[in-house]
Amino acid sequence: MKCPFCHQEIAINKQFCPHCGQKVDVTFDQIAGSVRDDAALRRGRSVEDSLRYLIVAAAIAGSVIWGLNDLWDRRLGYDGADTPSLDAPPPELGAIEPVNQPYRDLFAADQVPESRPQVFGYRSQFKNILRERNRSAPEFVKCIDLGLAYLRKRQEKDGSWAVSTADLRIDKGRDESTNFAGFRIGLTSLCLLPFLAEGIPWWEEGGATDQNKGAIIRALACIVRSQDKNGRFGNVDESKFREYMYQHALATLALSEAAGLSGDVYLAEAAQRAVDLIESVQGENGGWSYRSKAGDREDTSVTAWQVQALLAAREAGLKVNEEALKKALGFFRMATEEKTGRVEYWLSHREPSPRQSLYGVGLLMRQWLGETSGMSVHGLMAKAIAEKPPVFVKGWGTGWAEGKREDDIQRREAFNPYTWYFATYALFNRQDENWEVWNAALAEALPNLQDGDGAWRASDVYSAKAGAPYATALCLLCLQVYYRVQ
Repeated sequence: MKCPFCHQEIAINKQFCPHCGQKVDVTFDQIAGSVRDDAALRRGRSVEDSLRYLIVAAAIAGSVIWGLNDLWDRRLGYDGADTPSLDAPPPELGAIEPVNQPYRDLFAADQVPESRPQVFGYRSQFKNILRERNRSAPEFVKCIDLGLAYLRKRQEKDGSWAVSTADLRIDKGRDESTNFAGFRIGLTSLCLLPFLAEGIPWWEEGGATDQNKGAIIRALACIVRSQDKNGRFGNVDESKFREYMYQHALATLALSEAAGLSGDVYLAEAAQRAVDLIESVQGENGGWSYRSKAGDREDTSVTAWQVQALLAAREAGLKVNEEALKKALGFFRMATEEKTGRVEYWLSHREPSPRQSLYGVGLLMRQWLGETSGMSVHGLMAKAIAEKPPVFVKGWGTGWAEGKREDDIQRREAFNPYTWYFATYALFNRQDENWEVWNAALAEALPNLQDGDGAWRASDVYSAKAGAPYATALCLLCLQVYYRVQ
């Protein structure tokens, strides 16, 4: 209400005006009027607040709807129009940066470009011819279909494969999967490779429905979304996960193959950033170490995966530094004892006995990096591989589990998919008597070792870290050697 003397606003419960000091007599009608005015004022403010909130909520809802509509209507082919500027130098390869890229649709455009390269075309166009010419066992087709079906069942909703030994059926005391949970993107990339090996045109619309298409699309999207702005895959803390470069190489290999198969420019762009990182952290001796940091101890195993990634990227038309490959060849030569063919894991350390897997690693890498197959050291390595061909015991496949029967666990650990993968590819390239011995043993062992659900449940130390999907993916790649590489 207002003071009747100075006409300033005063509270209704005041007997004296705080402005002029005069005594104020308040009537009942003044009290009632003041209450009505205050109520009206509060209602007005409440309406203003409500309108303000409604405007803000409408703005937020509009932004969300616009964003979703933009994603829904966006063409499936990425033409590079939204590529952020790369003029500024990239950040140092130290701390892991959080994934901050928006989701982009990755695959075939409405109108496929005429220049779509589709390298690796022999996987679809000539797969059956190559399978027959290279004498792939007929039962391998069924084994591959069962194996892919198992991997589809184990794929997570986000497109990844989780590191878990839940269905490996080994003793819990040997389960190391919790220490390798950060390898999810690496395992996802490895499990994706057998799908890509079949040459499935996932980028094409229409036609027969293939369950494998969905698995490929989800896996690729998962891998690409995990790449940080340094080009690294996985978004993990390298200080806690030392085997980081295994994961990065596998992701680069998978994306390079996918880009080569489909011609997708966005996949190629992501793979190129990954290739650039691989080249930037190559060691002084030409090899690579566990972490994305040059100067750490280089080893032959992790180097072999970087080389495979670079070779796939080169075939897919990406920019690969040939000097990096030459240096890698020099590294494998340094790691090999020329008189015996023995390959060491590290250059500066000689182990008590040679690793069976490294004969295959060394032989395959030296072949793929350009050495002729007639070198005497190649023959020594091939002979060392063939002396320990794949073995199995009846009953190891269907229903096998540690402790269920009195199996020879130590003997079963000879079922090592990692060793078999490199050995298979190295000897396949030679096509000599050593390959004949190995191929015959492989053709007998792998079908018998496959479980009824399509999985291969190896009992070696690496499977105890990564699980049955890891072992299954490597076994499938062995069965696909006849047409996967040329």
